[in-house]
This record gives sequence, C-alpha cells and structure tokens, in this order.
Amino acid sequence: WKWNGEDGENTYAPTPKTSGEMTYTVTATDKTTGCVSNKSYKLTVHDNPVIKVSDNGDDFEVNGKGAICINEPLTLKVQGLDNVNRYTWSSSPVVPNISSANGSDTYSIGAPSNLTQDAKFTIVGTTNAGCVGTATYDLKVNKYPTINIISDSKCAGENVTVQIQGYIPGA
Repeated sequence: WKWNGEDGENTYAPTPKTSGEMTYTVTATDKTTGCVSNKSYKLTVHDNPVIKVSDNGDDFEVNGKGAICINEPLTLKVQGLDNVNRYTWSSSPVVPNISSANGSDTYSIGAPSNLTQDAKFTIVGTTNAGCVGTATYDLKVNKYPTINIISDSKCAGENVTVQIQGYIPGA
C-alpha cells in the first residue's frame, strides 16, 4: 500500500490543518503480478466557527471576562454565529432568569439577576458540517459594601458615626 508517499500502512488518518478541498490517493501493487491500481478521493475540510463573546458589544473575545455587582443584569453579545445552525448556552453554576431567543446573538440575565457568585458562561456552536466552535465568559460578581450607621439619634452638634464594611479606599 502507498498513501500519499507513506508505505506499508493499510490506514491513513491525516489531520488537515486548513480548510478547503484535498485529494488523497492510494496506490496498491500486487507483488506477485506487478499490477498497479490507484484510487483517489476528495475530502472537503470545513473551518470550525470562531465564536467570540462581549459584555459591551465592542470588545469581542473567545475567552471574555468581566464583572458586575450582585443582582445586576448582564447581557452578553456573540459574534461568529453566521455559519452556525445550532448553539447552546450554559453556565456554571447554573444561573436562573436566563433568556436567549433562538437564533439570537444576545444572552440576557434580567434584573434582579440572582447572580450572587462568580460564574462561567459557555456558548457552543455547531455548523451544518458538524464543525464546533466555543467561547467562554468568566464573570466576577462583586458584593456591595455594607454601610452601618452606629446611632440614628444624636443631639445638635454631635458627630454621627458611619461604618463601611468591605470598602477599600481608592478601589
């Protein structure tokens, strides 16, 4: 057997690195008679979709990241769904109040979002040819600082003490 220059193997499993049409040829020679047979086949290689995500509609990345405060809404926009015929959104941990219209490039978590901890969102898109692309978005969920007023009753001219927990000056 001879597959595109490699002798002796009865299988050939190339891994195409680029898209396009490629032709593979096998040549078989009967060692007893010297008769030669050739067979070619064409393989069409499709690109995997390149899916990117953004939280502001401008800075799209394959692996995006951002931050919100607890319970704020979040809207993620996606690029790269042009040749994708089906896709799925997922999150870890699972996030409630999620909406994404079929065929939409937007993934929304309404207010209150119930987002109280960091989360990772993933979109996986598949083309008609079965090629797969994935984008992720890592979300940091920040807590609001806690404000405590020590006394709600003071006389004129007395200071009121306000305490802020979780506050970092200049942050």
